[in-house]
Amino acid sequence: MSSSSGIKLAAVVPAAGTGSRMQSEQPKQFIEIQSQPILSHTLAAIQRAPQVQRVFVAVNPTAINLYPHWPEAVETVSGGESRAESVLMGLKEAARQGFSHALVHDAARPCLPLSVLLDVIEQGTLQDQGAIVALPVRDTLKRAQADSLA
Repeated sequence: MSSSSGIKLAAVVPAAGTGSRMQSEQPKQFIEIQSQPILSHTLAAIQRAPQVQRVFVAVNPTAINLYPHWPEAVETVSGGESRAESVLMGLKEAARQGFSHALVHDAARPCLPLSVLLDVIEQGTLQDQGAIVALPVRDTLKRAQADSLA
């Protein structure tokens, strides 16, 4: 993907979650793995794609100090009350800065293979409807009601 194609690609990383579902004192994107916050691993995975020119991270303003060393080509925006609002805030800023395309990837999902990232970028920029990464479900999910377990 070259600049002559007219495609200007940004990434949006919603990272404004508080860790409430995880019942953690610290949002999961800031929990450290191998001495680095999960968010750091996620940003590194995204930035391996040379097509990504800027990454917009939607963060909770009260948590921004939990990650004091933002990499080059990463810009923070205020996150919203929900994931959808945080994504929208990042997309609005990307559009305001002239980006024609955006990929969205959650802050707490650091295990992003480069081949998958490059494929979704290629497919998403070639098709009007975009692209999404999906994997087949391998486990069986069952629902049980508490009164039927007795």
